[in-house]
This record gives sequence, structure tokens and C-alpha cells, in this order.
Amino acid sequence: MAGVTAMITAAFFYTDAFRDPRGMLDAVKTIFVYETSSGHDKSFSYYAKLFTLPVKSGGTWWFGTPVILLAATACIHAFGKNPPPQARVIRFIAISAILHALAYSIIRYKNPWLACLPWAQVCLLAGFSLAGFSNRSKFTKAWITALALVAIVTQTVQSSNATGRLASDERNPFAYVPTRQDLEDLEPWLKKIQAISPSQSIEPIAVIGNGYWPLPWVLRSFEKTGYWPSPPSDLASMPIVFAMPEHAAAVAKQLEATHQPLPRGLRAGVPVMLFVQRDLWQLWMRHDPK
Repeated sequence: MAGVTAMITAAFFYTDAFRDPRGMLDAVKTIFVYETSSGHDKSFSYYAKLFTLPVKSGGTWWFGTPVILLAATACIHAFGKNPPPQARVIRFIAISAILHALAYSIIRYKNPWLACLPWAQVCLLAGFSLAGFSNRSKFTKAWITALALVAIVTQTVQSSNATGRLASDERNPFAYVPTRQDLEDLEPWLKKIQAISPSQSIEPIAVIGNGYWPLPWVLRSFEKTGYWPSPPSDLASMPIVFAMPEHAAAVAKQLEATHQPLPRGLRAGVPVMLFVQRDLWQLWMRHDPK
């Protein structure tokens, strides 16, 4: 029943609520054809260092050491003498966290978000360090209390910075090749342009070049979006064009008479040039001259 439920759940999401049956086949085919870009191969100890060793970057210390120590404390109690009533659950989560961490560490392709599952399990174990708290010795109670306070304070500070001023900053080690803020504001801006020009569609949208992620995610709400490895001959007829650095000069020359160039940032160290059809740009400037 668990297997059938898992298959139905996966099929629901991969097929867009069963509207696109090919999605399930594509999900399986991806395993055999997916190619990763260079730079993501990391050592076996990458995740251990990322979450355990304190690193100062962007004026903030990044580490999860107190959480890991709390999780270790829960495991010691669960596998030792006089275990708490929740010992079976703690042991199960501990074994699961260890196996997941090992599996992800063995795989050479690594990035922080792949470790979200084992890290969530570690956080659960940290919470279980309070299991049977009243029966612990004074030293253990002081140890757990001190760790919990340090963990709450440090994780709150890190979370605030990670979702605030350093959310799109490469100095945030957990962001990992973050998207620039101006790209995150792109979708609502394009929709504003469409709203002030109802008689003229901003589609089709063209993306020229390679290495353009996360543009497909940002442009997901626009149905007519095409991706070309090199500029097509009819590029001037497309209202919105994105050009990656290797094609920016050629696209600029091709659209010199028809489009307004606007530099944008894609990721850290990766610019992208946005070209907006001149009539749309002039309409936008009249609407919002700022």
C-alpha cells in the first residue's frame, strides 16, 4: 500500500495532476539523460564541513554545531541505558539520518539543498534531546539547556540573514549560486508591462544561449517561451529577448533597430542582457518614467 501510494503521489505531481501523462515517463528518462554542469563535484566531507564547521562570511557566522550536538545527545540517550519512552522513534530517525547523509556524501554532485532531508532529521533528533529531560542528571540538564539556548539564538540569527540581507548573496554558504534580486523581480515587472499593453502581447519570449537557469523557473507563467542555443533569424519579431553573455553582442547587433537593451544580473558573476521591443519600452516609460 505504501508503494502504491508513493507511485500515485509521484504520478500526480509529475503529470501535472494527470493532465500530462508523458510527465511520468520523462521523470524516469531524466535519470539516464540528465547532465550536470561542472563545479558541483564536491568531496565526501562537504556536508559535514558545511553544517558542522563554523565559517564567517558576510559578517555572520554560519554553522549548525549546537543542533548536531543536541541530536547526538538524543542518540546517546536512546541507544544507552535507561532510554526514554521515545527511544524507538529516536533510533529510527537517527539511522535514517545517518544513511541519508552517507548516501548524499557518496554522490559527488553536491549542493546544500540536497541535504535538506538529512538535516531535517537532525533537527528532529535535536528536539528529541528533551525526551525524558526531568529524569536526567543536573549536568545533562545544564548541557541540554545551554546547547538549546545557543542553538535557538544562532539559528535565528542565521535564518534572519539567510532570508534577509544575504538571501541573494554569494557570501551566504547555504544560498549556493543565488539568483540576483533584479531577476527575482522580473516576472511581476513583465506582467506589469503586459497589463499596460493589453492589445499587444509580450510573448513569445526568447532566451538565447546556455546556462540560463533559473530563467525557466522565472518565466514559467508565460506559455510561449522558447530557448535557442544561438539567435534565430526571426528574433526581431519577439517582444522580449534574453541573451546570455556569449551571444549578447550578436543579439544586440541583430536587435539594434527594434529593441531596447537592459542589463540584468542572473547569478553571481553571470550577467544576462534583456531586450525589450521599443514600442513596449516607450509605452512603459510613459506609464512609469522612474
